[in-house]
Amino acid sequence: MNSHKTYLGEFIVTFGIGLIAFLQTFSFDDPIELYRYGANCWPAAIAVSMMVCSLCLYGYRRIAPPSKEDAAEDPDDLPFRKRVPVFVIPIIFVLLLPYIGFYAGVLIFLPVYSWFLGQRRILKTLSVCIPVAALIIFIFTKYLFVPFPVGTWAGFYEFNSALVAFLY
Repeated sequence: MNSHKTYLGEFIVTFGIGLIAFLQTFSFDDPIELYRYGANCWPAAIAVSMMVCSLCLYGYRRIAPPSKEDAAEDPDDLPFRKRVPVFVIPIIFVLLLPYIGFYAGVLIFLPVYSWFLGQRRILKTLSVCIPVAALIIFIFTKYLFVPFPVGTWAGFYEFNSALVAFLY
């Protein structure tokens, strides 16, 4: 029964974050001349997706019986020092974003973050991270017209600018 309380708490937190993010999107719902859906379309879609996914996950966990592996797994088997990078690496990414730019930054961030999450096979990591980064960059730059920072540090600025020029 304790796991149901954990699942409910997880659901409340994730659904709440999605709801707060969705409500925040109404504060910048200005029309954009080249984009008919408005400035808040994709952030609202991500927030709604987060709420739907958290609801589906909670419903699945309530309906489906736990497997033997789930019942035997100790959720606190990771020490705190191994959990810290999961929160620190995205903060470092956000702080460095104005200097290294989004395009180069995401190509560096995703493999590093995957490594800290436990993926040690370099080819497998790159075979997943590079297509995901390319898809994010392509969709948000080419179709959603999101102006990502190109950075100010030499080398990063040139790489980011060349990538943007290539996409347009």
